[in-house]
Amino acid sequence: MGSTSVAAADICRRDAIFHFTRAKEAGEEFAGGNPGDLLLLADLYRRTGQFDQVVALCQRGLAEHPEHQALFAFIRHLPSDPDNDCHRIEEAHAPST
Repeated sequence: MGSTSVAAADICRRDAIFHFTRAKEAGEEFAGGNPGDLLLLADLYRRTGQFDQVVALCQRGLAEHPEHQALFAFIRHLPSDPDNDCHRIEEAHAPST
């Protein structure tokens, strides 16, 4: 992907974060509600390199939704690389090597 495309994608993700955050503040849900909201927002923050936000959201998600531990732990671990690349949900459930 060219640098123009990467920059445009980053702008779109930041816009999405802005609008999703405002919607949450207004009591609206997106992505099927929690934990989907937290997972989507955490991944948007990760893709824009805002790793402190990722860690905070994933820690909250792990505490509030332990049944989705694999997903939150997977997204939470990516900033330690730091990794803002595209990933598939199946990676969170794949055995680690």
